[in-house]
Amino acid sequence: MGMRWNENQPEDFVRYVRNDLMGLSREDLVYDMARHVDSTVHMFEEWGLPIFTDPQTGKYVREGRWQVMIHGESYKPIVAEAARKAASEIYERIVVTHLLPDAKDPKRVAGAVGVNVRDGSFYVFRAKAVIVAAAGASHIYRPRSAGEGAGRTWYPPWATGSAYALLIQMGRGDDPDGESP
Repeated sequence: MGMRWNENQPEDFVRYVRNDLMGLSREDLVYDMARHVDSTVHMFEEWGLPIFTDPQTGKYVREGRWQVMIHGESYKPIVAEAARKAASEIYERIVVTHLLPDAKDPKRVAGAVGVNVRDGSFYVFRAKAVIVAAAGASHIYRPRSAGEGAGRTWYPPWATGSAYALLIQMGRGDDPDGESP
């Protein structure tokens, strides 16, 4: 966002999102996300993500007000390396198909099952806590942007809504705060 150089503040981003989405947003969530953007960008930079900077000012080079220019081909390998350093085990190329309810409390998620997309092997994960952090759903409604901007989305075009489906199967999909039965 550029808070380091006093270019943008979280409130500025909330206004941008409110306008871009014609008022259909949870501004409290947008603000909460926006206040963490700079520290996250700096963390990626510390991990080695090449971010274009102006040689005279040291500021990030931008494409528009909200995008900093990066070497995007480096992003996935850098994040994967950070994950390997932080985790004891990593399972790659597993598509989670169902969440598993706890035997004693069916409202509680106790694990997940998935399939390896390369070899078809089946995985069962047991867990004390499960975080569903897949993307939302794109292209459900016709966008308000037209022409060249028609492909501009908040989520990648391959975001199918699977995160919602996993939660709905567990009876947890109707309340974004997770308060549903």
